[in-house]
Amino acid sequence: MSDYTTGQYKNALNASQKLGARRTTDFAATLFATPTDGLTIKARAHAWKDNDGPGAAFGYGVANGADVFNCNLGGTAGRVNGNNNWICGTPRFPRPDEIALDVVVTPEIKNILLGNAPIPPNTLQFIFTPQFLDHFGLERHAREASLIVNYEMQGGIVLSSITAAHSDKWAALDDLDKRPTAALGAALDSILLNNADFHDFSQEVRATSAANQSLRWLIGGSFADLKGLATSGFRLPPGTFRSTAIGSVNNAKSQGIFGSLAYDITDQLVINGEARRQYDKISDGIIGGLVLSKTFKSFTPRVILDYKPTDDITLYLSWAKGTRPGAFNPTLVGRPQSELDQINAAVGAAIAIPEERINNYEVGFKGKLWDGRASMTAALYTAKWRSQQSASAVPITRANGTFDLITVIGAGGKTNLSGVEVEAEARATEKLTVEGTFAFNRAHILTRDCSDCQLILGVNNAAGREMSRTPRYKGTASVTYIDKLVADYDWFTRADYIYVGDMFESEANATTTGASSKVNIRAGVENEKVRLEFYGTNIFNDKTFTGYQRLTDFSFAAGRSFLSVGLPNKPAYGARASYKF
Repeated sequence: MSDYTTGQYKNALNASQKLGARRTTDFAATLFATPTDGLTIKARAHAWKDNDGPGAAFGYGVANGADVFNCNLGGTAGRVNGNNNWICGTPRFPRPDEIALDVVVTPEIKNILLGNAPIPPNTLQFIFTPQFLDHFGLERHAREASLIVNYEMQGGIVLSSITAAHSDKWAALDDLDKRPTAALGAALDSILLNNADFHDFSQEVRATSAANQSLRWLIGGSFADLKGLATSGFRLPPGTFRSTAIGSVNNAKSQGIFGSLAYDITDQLVINGEARRQYDKISDGIIGGLVLSKTFKSFTPRVILDYKPTDDITLYLSWAKGTRPGAFNPTLVGRPQSELDQINAAVGAAIAIPEERINNYEVGFKGKLWDGRASMTAALYTAKWRSQQSASAVPITRANGTFDLITVIGAGGKTNLSGVEVEAEARATEKLTVEGTFAFNRAHILTRDCSDCQLILGVNNAAGREMSRTPRYKGTASVTYIDKLVADYDWFTRADYIYVGDMFESEANATTTGASSKVNIRAGVENEKVRLEFYGTNIFNDKTFTGYQRLTDFSFAAGRSFLSVGLPNKPAYGARASYKF
């Protein structure tokens, strides 16, 4: 299968080029067999290749949309528009002439892709030789395979084996400053080249009791071996080369045992208990003579109490504990104290990163209503997230006066999460169905290192603020109408409304995306095997940005900021056809 999407935004530097083009070539095969009674085997293989062009993005900053910088909240970032150094509120949508990316592979950039950076010091490092990427954008080569075997014994006990392996190699080249070189001067152009190579293998075995017993159980074990290698290299003005992840090794071996018990206290009341004991050995290799390896041990229980007042309604209470293994900051190894002081002042990071922890409490409802014509699920939750990890790109000044950009992870964050989520569906008539979802989520930061806060607000902590990229409100509403057309064919029409609330760009809580309201429609005909539909997406041309990222503008020694922005998909119309064998 091949999927190709043309870009929707013209590059102002090349009228014939569209930004945001994506191409995926995909192949998948599944084999399902039942060699004997009680034995089932499912094997699946999947391979795909992504070959994307330059992304649909641009940057607000010096020489490109500087007028949107409308406030100064006391941060240390350099001035962009008069005395302003940042953006408060939602910035305007860019003009066509501002969407302009330098994405021509010059002889110099071709040499960089080949690993031959022409200007010393050459500190860029690469994974792939030769480099398969030859253009701005992304190229990915990925494969995955899985084998699932289930055997049901006499008495209803099921033995299961799940084996899986994945491979993911990708490279991406980006115009980091997202502005025309002519506007900055050739010596001030910045590019970013990322490489990654990930492999994993996992094996799980488990035994499950028969489901028709008042006491049910499950026991199992798992093993996973993950190997990863990544590099992230910048060309920064005036012609210097830096890698923030120099051959970063990300290896993990995980072993775990798990089990669960469920007991019917009464016909209406059930208690479930689950637990997992896990050992995660995280290794980043030997860097600067220091062995970066540690085994993190975790115990993650969960308890659920279900109550069924009727056959169609379930009320539940749950408590669960979760963890995320620790890691390392290999970029800190061997750095002089003057640089470590700058990094600690920004984010307070150390070489070893502790494990994250979360405790979650939830109460909910699941059930059918209106004589089975409607269904609803609802949940109210609260969670305490501790030792929260957060990655930051920290600018530092070297002893020789040059600038560098160091990616580090801090883990001192504390955040309280809470919210409510509802999903409902109702068959208003035999032909008309109405669906809807609603979510309110709050992520309140108690304390967290925040390098963006330092640059925007002049303080190094996001205490009392909300997490970025987390909308408080989300919701959808859908209406579907289906009726008989001719013979065994039905015709249908559907409309979807999708709302995503305002989100902050960073924990500084200054720049917002604005709320998104999109409407999609489709209509067509179908039977048991054939489906033909016509569709329209974002038909009212909602222009809410898909994402923000504040970056330090290394085109200027003054350490100014610029805002990298993802552009939304424009209205699109098309047709789809499918056939089931």
